[in-house]
Amino acid sequence: LDMVQRPRFTAQLSRPTATGPGTYGLLLGDAANAIHFWPGRGLNSGLASATSLARSLSRTWQGKPLRDADFIRHEAAMSMLQYRHKSRAWNAMVTTDEQGVTRAIKDIIARSMEPEPGDGSEPEHASLDALLERMTAIRERLATRLPGMPTDEELRNHLLTLDPATLRTLQESGAWDTLIVGGEEADIDLFYQSDSPVYVPRPTDPRIGPPARTPQDSVPSNPL
Repeated sequence: LDMVQRPRFTAQLSRPTATGPGTYGLLLGDAANAIHFWPGRGLNSGLASATSLARSLSRTWQGKPLRDADFIRHEAAMSMLQYRHKSRAWNAMVTTDEQGVTRAIKDIIARSMEPEPGDGSEPEHASLDALLERMTAIRERLATRLPGMPTDEELRNHLLTLDPATLRTLQESGAWDTLIVGGEEADIDLFYQSDSPVYVPRPTDPRIGPPARTPQDSVPSNPL
């Protein structure tokens, strides 16, 4: 489905020399990801990418030339971010019909744009009626939470302003299921936590047993 998995997010442009560092850090924008984002995800991904790169630079840069190893945390964060959005994109770019057949949404849209044989008035009215029926069901479901929903006449007047081909495309493509792209977000904070020391107690020989308690180790009794 025209989705590209980027194996690397940093590059060494040249070998470091006495006058040049060789490694640079920069963001090329959402287009460089080559991932079809769910609507609204591009901004979130761009902010997460910038935050990850800024954290990597703040941790490693000490006024000296950068190395590839300085971006290892950024590489890991971007790989996780890409995988999460790629899984979203895959679910957003396909749909399954009532018979369980999975097809690409772009193929459904392309088929809906093909001209129908015969008079075009009937397909136009059929698409309009189908969309009105769906929107009416949505309005009834949301009426208790969202007052002031549009009436049938208002919905029809808005839909009549659309081109017949657009109406048919909306009707054929169906509703986009937002539940399938939900779930846990990619948390880049996992790669930038403080490296707190971990203390492991010295193991004891099972043949010796636990050390004997001394009077200093005994718990004093409560005088009260």
